[in-house]
Amino acid sequence: MAERRRRGADGAFRLHQSRHHDFSKGRRLGHDDHVVEWVRPARPDWMDKETYRDAPKTMEIRETRSRVSRPGYRTREVIVATTLLDAERYGKGDLAELYGHRWRVELDIRDVKQTLKMDVLRGKTPQTLRREIWSHLLAYNLARQVMAQAAREKGLSPRGISFAGAKQTMDAFGVALSGGEGEPWRRLVKAMPSAIAGHRVGEREGRREPRQVKRRPKTFPMMTRPRGEARAAALAAAAEGKGGNRARRRSRSSERGAALCAPVESRVPKGAGGHGSGNGCKESRPARRSRPGTSPQHRTPKYNLLSA
Repeated sequence: MAERRRRGADGAFRLHQSRHHDFSKGRRLGHDDHVVEWVRPARPDWMDKETYRDAPKTMEIRETRSRVSRPGYRTREVIVATTLLDAERYGKGDLAELYGHRWRVELDIRDVKQTLKMDVLRGKTPQTLRREIWSHLLAYNLARQVMAQAAREKGLSPRGISFAGAKQTMDAFGVALSGGEGEPWRRLVKAMPSAIAGHRVGEREGRREPRQVKRRPKTFPMMTRPRGEARAAALAAAAEGKGGNRARRRSRSSERGAALCAPVESRVPKGAGGHGSGNGCKESRPARRSRPGTSPQHRTPKYNLLSA
């Protein structure tokens, strides 16, 4: 809060649960509304000594307590700490409503990252990354300005218009406006606010969605080096794998042949039977003896019954 005040900005935050509050003390502004003096705490580890020394030792903070009730939900108590000390200009209800809009910050960040496709930066140097970030923020502010103009023409709230729908409409009109001129071009410019205002956001009171990811992440490891180096390493591993596979196949074939030849050599003496001198598996294998009745001279002749 001290840093925001130093820059000329105000803030409204929910009081941290570890900070004690007592509405019977301080300068009373109304029911559950007072101004108290906060004392500078001890220097945290993440803050440097110079910044801590420039921070004020005491600071006036306004604390308000409001009760929020919704149909179907239990009543909640919210204590807001703010630097907006003027109670006549900023009522307690206004502060509670302001704090209720805090979720819009998350939605705006989502629009920049998801709708404008800034979730993955494509720059390779700090200069290009800064240029890419500022380009997205400029496009976001221009789109919000067009949405505000469309809402003012139709008497709507700018927050009541869908950002994704407005972006799609502006993209569609941009294609037509880039090649148009004259009276048709002016008619398109006049029709665009009405088309943007037609994308209304539905009533989302008390909306709750699971903070989960539906799609499963990929099992591939992250690429932590240039693609060229990773490709060269993959090719080298593939070539090494092919050579290793050939060697393993040769080794298995030789082992299988040795296992088949060893029992024959142990039973048949070298040079006995077979067709060779017994130096190899084929040469040391004994002659194959045919079973009775299977040799050509023992086969029974077949007769043709039709000729008989």
